Amino acid sequence: MSSFSNAHEFTIHGGEFSNVQGNQKNIKQKLASKLNPDLNAHIQEDKECLEGTRIQIIEKITQWAMNRKDDTPQAFILYGAAGTGKSAISHTIGKKFKKMNCLGGFFCFNCTFHAERTATRAIQSIAYTVPFRSRVQSSIILKKIGVWF
Repeated sequence: MSSFSNAHEFTIHGGEFSNVQGNQKNIKQKLASKLNPDLNAHIQEDKECLEGTRIQIIEKITQWAMNRKDDTPQAFILYGAAGTGKSAISHTIGKKFKKMNCLGGFFCFNCTFHAERTATRAIQSIAYTVPFRSRVQSSIILKKIGVWF
């Protein structure tokens, strides 16, 4: 079966082709063994803001995330007392950007698992998910950590 069986009217000059999709299970296993991601720190479908609530903070975070100016802060710290909705807001934002196909990664810190959910584990976990969301960055990450076939 050709990789371009339904394609027409285009030309390829040079190029390197790798079938990542066909080896996805194997790649996931190798990535998991190299990165040791926390596979439970992901977007949870049952956590989100009730419709029509927290509109201002969701819009503020959305504007920050979509801002491409050089002077935009690199991080948005959402903080507050326990039970004030930080997790619901985070999951709502994660779902929103996933639906827009703009989510680079998601990692949920949880005080119940504070020993396992460190900054290092967050970076490892996000790096684990990026190759399956972004074809542009997948080859960079896979080559860098030695998982490229």
